Amino acid sequence: MLAPLSQFIFGEGPATFLFPRPLYPTPTNWLPLDRVFVHAINTVQKIPRTGSARPPTADRLRLYGLYKQATEGEVDGVMERPGGYNGNSADEDVYREQQKWDAWDAQKGLSMTEAKRRYIEALIETMHRYASTTS
Repeated sequence: MLAPLSQFIFGEGPATFLFPRPLYPTPTNWLPLDRVFVHAINTVQKIPRTGSARPPTADRLRLYGLYKQATEGEVDGVMERPGGYNGNSADEDVYREQQKWDAWDAQKGLSMTEAKRRYIEALIETMHRYASTTS
């Protein structure tokens, strides 16, 4: 089982002796961004694909757009927006691809580093909203 993301950012729990939690977080006392980003990606991959613990589509699309911006940069020049959706159920795959493209395009202008930071923040917000709900 992986440690909570906050433990890797602030050193809470068993790893506290290695990375004590600062009075307030600053970029100089966080762990390297790439390491936290990889941990965040691994955490997202463990989110259930179905059920009540699955975040809504809008939150998943936000994470997707930030992930793509963080790992590939601008969508322009990488791929064109998928087209051809006319509302038919047969076109649902095209519609999903358009939503994903739009989510990536919404992050236009962010540096890859800033997209990683925002991805981590968005994941923490999402986890607070949906992973901590009790049934």
